[in-house]
Amino acid sequence: MAGTDTFRGIGYQQAQAVHLALDIVEAGLGHSLRVEGMDDIVDLEVLDANGRRLEALQAKTRAGTPWTPALVIGIFEKWLEGDDDGAIFTFVTDGVLGPGAQNFVAALDASRDGNTQGLISFVGHDKARRLRNSFVKVAPDTVGSLLASADRRAAAFVDPLIRSAGVSEAAMQTVNTLFRVLTERAGRKDPEERIVSEAELRDIVGGLAGQPPDSRWPGGLVGDHFDAVLRLPMDLVDLSVHRLEAGAESAPAFAIGEDCPATLSGGTGTGKSSVTRLLQNHAARAGRTVILARAETYIAGRLDALAADSLGFAIGRALPPSTGRQILADSAVTLVIDGASEIPAEAARSLASDLRVLLSRPGTAKIIVVGRSIAALRALLPSGVRYAEYAVEPLGHDRANEIVCRLLDRAVSEHVRRTVLQRADHQLGDGARNPFLLTLYVRSLARSGTDELNRSEVYATFVDELAARAAGSASGALLAVLEETFAHLVSLQRRYSDAYEWIQLTDSIADAHPELNVSGREVREFASHSGITNVLNQSGVIVPFHDSIADYLAARAISHGMIDLPSRLLASDEQWIRFATEQRRSMAMEMGHLIVRDIPFVAFAASISDKPALSVKEVATSTSALLQVLLDAEVSVTLRELPDGRRTAMMQTGGPTVVLDPDDGPLAAAVRLWRLNLLTRLKPPPSSRVQRPTDADAARAAVQLVAKERQRALRDCVALFPGMQSRALADEIGPTGVHARVGGAVDNFGACDWTLTYWAAPDVHVTIETDPSVGNDDGARTTVMNYCSGGGGRAATETVRSAIESLVGRRGWLS
Repeated sequence: MAGTDTFRGIGYQQAQAVHLALDIVEAGLGHSLRVEGMDDIVDLEVLDANGRRLEALQAKTRAGTPWTPALVIGIFEKWLEGDDDGAIFTFVTDGVLGPGAQNFVAALDASRDGNTQGLISFVGHDKARRLRNSFVKVAPDTVGSLLASADRRAAAFVDPLIRSAGVSEAAMQTVNTLFRVLTERAGRKDPEERIVSEAELRDIVGGLAGQPPDSRWPGGLVGDHFDAVLRLPMDLVDLSVHRLEAGAESAPAFAIGEDCPATLSGGTGTGKSSVTRLLQNHAARAGRTVILARAETYIAGRLDALAADSLGFAIGRALPPSTGRQILADSAVTLVIDGASEIPAEAARSLASDLRVLLSRPGTAKIIVVGRSIAALRALLPSGVRYAEYAVEPLGHDRANEIVCRLLDRAVSEHVRRTVLQRADHQLGDGARNPFLLTLYVRSLARSGTDELNRSEVYATFVDELAARAAGSASGALLAVLEETFAHLVSLQRRYSDAYEWIQLTDSIADAHPELNVSGREVREFASHSGITNVLNQSGVIVPFHDSIADYLAARAISHGMIDLPSRLLASDEQWIRFATEQRRSMAMEMGHLIVRDIPFVAFAASISDKPALSVKEVATSTSALLQVLLDAEVSVTLRELPDGRRTAMMQTGGPTVVLDPDDGPLAAAVRLWRLNLLTRLKPPPSSRVQRPTDADAARAAVQLVAKERQRALRDCVALFPGMQSRALADEIGPTGVHARVGGAVDNFGACDWTLTYWAAPDVHVTIETDPSVGNDDGARTTVMNYCSGGGGRAATETVRSAIESLVGRRGWLS
């Protein structure tokens, strides 16, 4: 590394050193820390009271190209050149592991459980044996986020009170001093002078050895948490949830706390965070602890700090990670991690590793992960652990009417309220059942003077009003810098920033646009004063007013041409793509090939706004190219113009014809033809009759037969889709098997039947439950004949159709 990369690397290494120093102070075992170890490969060493090395750490930053297996293995081979003193060696990096490096790390992890064959294939038998105490930790945290986390840890020693603007100046000064001392020691030539003892560290950090008595969980912290939760205002719409199993009924928000681990998924603005607050309030009133955490504050490998920080934010005190470890060891606690699918891929892998360790131990805290993507949430939980899957229920008419009543004058007639909801349905489609979007739409009506507003126009009205209040006529230039800032963050799969990075980004982007005549400081003040951004729970993490605001602002930067389109799209890009295609008529055409190649099921949402001015020939040519990608086949499309200006489109291979508006573009045409193709391919097979069982054994056999038939049909059906579509469908569907339990006999409209409880699983396993005391609350409930009705092939087709509708974001799209 050289130049700024060198300073970035030094900062990352020393930020890791600060956390190790705080670990030593908190443990109080007389250990010491050496910066720049005895061996060239070692950056940091933890020594015991006798000077024996316990742990060695190498910290490297890497931007751009991923780590290859050769590079990672080279680091461990260099470590093996030194003395084998039994110390733990950890390689920490903020870089991305390439596929081969990921395979090496998986083999390294498996070797600690006795499965060494994979590691032997990489490094040989002798080296595999000697790497028994070696680890790779991918920590994609910025230097700023590491130091902000250290600030909170230091506050637990020097000043536990969390101020409105974050931890105290004294805590930040402590971390600054630690950083400075460790950096200075690293520059000394004598290895003994590079050692910092626990006593020296404690002189800097302060406090007493061990955990302060008033920060021990449960102790008085439980009551403090209940008090804090019950003081929070609960002016929330009473939202409902449902399990993802077919036929599941609506349930109150607190139902997600009954089956843990659990996932809670839903699109942006559907009310996921509101559901978790309803759950927390209900639990507190019943004397149960639900701690709400935000994934944005997670530091790789430090789930304990996330738990401690989250409790501390709620009660207004900084707490050490030792409190977090006690929380995680308490089976009476439920830890909810919100935004878990909206963090970068490497951070998600680290969180999944932490959760895998936690959930492998009996008697630990219950875990609920919350986010937009059910596929990303599933990847966070171990495959061998049974968990419940919930989704937020779209607003029903009564709840939507309640929102309209709250926002409009109570004197407004029922007819006016009904008209507003009808216009929202017409303009927003399924978005009218989204609490956040419906709220913005109703608020925008009076401000905009029209009800002809799409999603992007609703957001524009809201954001522009916030901006105008804070900066008046100067808001345009300030917003332009914010737009490009969030576009940069979204490209990193984030909608948040630590305070240090926020300053650097806004300064550099403002400086890059002298024509705007604004400074980074002015942009930051504007963002804060307008309410467009705020500090998350006094954590120092900068977040938008709502995560969808980040997508909207990023889309403005892209649609206005301030930054280039990315070369590859990710599933997490869906929201800004929808906004961008609404903001400029030609965006869908410009991005069409990227969309159908990388995230094909987003094509429907983007196609709605595909309205470029193209000739019949131009639309036909581009539509053919897009369909070739969607269908993975040679396709030619014919377009004809009708007398009224509309156009018809059909594939030359035959099939139905679609009618297009005069300004419909190639993506709109391709998506409509693709839909017709899907309807043909996913036509449900004839129902297969299952003989009515005469006893529980026969009922078990019938369920097993249908479940296996469904699993085979699902795999065959998904495999027929092109690569990206097949992977997206497999992720959306999840496990294709079923674990089921046949219960007692029941009367089903005059015929004998049996109760059935079932849940998704990788394989098929059906048992008979003869003990009536065993509850049926851990899965979906139906009867054997209802489950077997129609057969496994028909059930598989319905599952795939439902998954596609979920991915495109339109209920009934394949009806």
